[in-house]
Amino acid sequence: MDRDVNIDILRKEAISVLNKAERFVSEGSLGKACLEYKQTVLRAEEIFHLTKSKTDKEFLLEAYMKMARYYTKVFNITYDRKDILPSCLYYEKVIYFYEEEIRNKPVDYVKTYRKILESFVQLLWISLEIKDYRLFNKFMPRAYTYAKKLSRKSRTYEDEQYLILICIFRGDYFKIEAKFWFAYFFYYLAMRKMSRIYNKLPQEGIRNDLLLIYEHLSELAKVLKITKQKTKWDNCIKQIKGEIEINE
Repeated sequence: MDRDVNIDILRKEAISVLNKAERFVSEGSLGKACLEYKQTVLRAEEIFHLTKSKTDKEFLLEAYMKMARYYTKVFNITYDRKDILPSCLYYEKVIYFYEEEIRNKPVDYVKTYRKILESFVQLLWISLEIKDYRLFNKFMPRAYTYAKKLSRKSRTYEDEQYLILICIFRGDYFKIEAKFWFAYFFYYLAMRKMSRIYNKLPQEGIRNDLLLIYEHLSELAKVLKITKQKTKWDNCIKQIKGEIEINE
C-alpha cells in the first residue's frame, strides 16, 4: 500500500514539474525549461523502472518527446549544431521503446507505426540539417521499412505522408551525394503518391508540397539531360501555379 502511495506521489511530482517546464517555454525562459524537462525525464524513468506499466511508459515517452522538441526549438533559434544533438538521443530512446513494442506484437500496429515514424522523421530531418550522413544512413532503412508497412495498412493522407516524407529525404540525400538517378527515383515515388492524394484532396498544403516535388524533378531532369521529362515536369509546375493564381 505504501509503495502505491509513494508512486502516486512521484507521478504527481512528475506532472507538476512537466507543467512548470511548459510554462517556462510559453514565457520564453528556455534555460529554466530545460532544467524542468530534465527533472521530468528523471522522474518518469524512475517511475517506469518501478512499475513497468503501460501508462507510465507512455508518460516516459512523452517526456522524451518533450525533451527532444525542446532542443529542436533551441536549435531553431541558435542554428548551432551542438544545440540539436541531444534531441537525437531522445528520439533514439523513443524509437527503441516502440521497436520493442512492435516485436511484442502490439494491439494496434497502425497507432504504433505512427508513433515510431514521428521520431524517425524528426531524426532524419535533423541528420540532413546538420549534415550527419552517418546518422541518416543508420536510421533511414528502418524508417523506410516502417513507413511502407504503415502505407500498406492505412491509405489515409496522414499515414501515407510518412512514406512521402521519407522518399523526399532519400531524394535530398542522394542529390547531396550527387547520385542524381537515385534522387530522381525517390522524388518520383514521392510525386506519384502525392499527386494521387492531391487528386482526391486538392488542398493548398498538399498542392504546395506537390509543386516542390515537381520542381525537384525538373531540376534533376535538367541535370540528367532527359529533356522530355523536364518538359513534362515544367508543364506540371505551370499547371499547379495556374491553380494557385486562380485560387488567389
